[in-house]
Amino acid sequence: GGGEGGGGEGGGRMQSSGEFGIARTEDSCSVRHERWVESNRSKSDPLPKKPQRERELAFSPVEMGTVVLGLQICGPEVKELAVELDALFHECPGATKLGFPLVMKRMPMTPMAETSPHARNQFTITQLMTEPGMGMPLSWSVSDRNTPPPLLVARPDGVPLLEQEWRLLGDFFEYLMEEVFEDDKDTEMKPSAFVRFVEGWAHRAALGTEESPSAFIDLAPAFASRFPLGVRVTARDIASRPALSGRSGLVCKHDEPRRRVGVEFAHPFGLLSLKPASLAIDPKAQSEQLLFRLEQERFKEFGRRR
Repeated sequence: GGGEGGGGEGGGRMQSSGEFGIARTEDSCSVRHERWVESNRSKSDPLPKKPQRERELAFSPVEMGTVVLGLQICGPEVKELAVELDALFHECPGATKLGFPLVMKRMPMTPMAETSPHARNQFTITQLMTEPGMGMPLSWSVSDRNTPPPLLVARPDGVPLLEQEWRLLGDFFEYLMEEVFEDDKDTEMKPSAFVRFVEGWAHRAALGTEESPSAFIDLAPAFASRFPLGVRVTARDIASRPALSGRSGLVCKHDEPRRRVGVEFAHPFGLLSLKPASLAIDPKAQSEQLLFRLEQERFKEFGRRR
């Protein structure tokens, strides 16, 4: 009799509770508590955020033998150069966790690398090549003097790797070591956390006047900082439009999903959508325009509050 009553109309008002599926009614204590919490929640209290879903690393590797712009790391020196990809390159697990592909290749030891070790570069290499829970690959163990040989570093998806990006990776790993608790490091070693770090760095670097922030623009466009609206830029190295190279225009639009910047040039070119790599920008002009835009936004916000 009890089983049949549970399947009737009264059973339709029953709710499952917890992982054991114990039935509960509207008069159950736990249900009444939930109703009270919801009815007394402040309008200003944000709902609990769901964990952000990290994007999976997906890229199309270029063919073996392809020459890409990469880096040579030798002691304290970091130099951009053309790198030919081959089967001797090893995947960097640390970069994979941050959401981009990276490979390294050990070169023969040189006197400079042996006599001029560089702690920061070595630390960055270790973080990139360490497999979580397993450490560095045995084939990458360094000598007793703790001095790694020269390395070639590149991206197997063909995206150029810049010296500025190597410095930024060093900054990120130092941030993890000095400012993040050990229990929270796994949370920070994720694509979303690295993107936030790059966006913050790009904003700070753009406010300076030493160099324009170009690192990891494919991961974190941050065009509002890198190419503030109204700043003047110069077109360069555009194979499809050689007549445009060297001409200047004003940034008037951002298309971050497509990784394009809208630039208004003088007649006959007009408004064009260009890749960031095809644009040169003066760091001082970039800083001044970004400050101007920030002041405008603050003025508008102050006016609304009044």
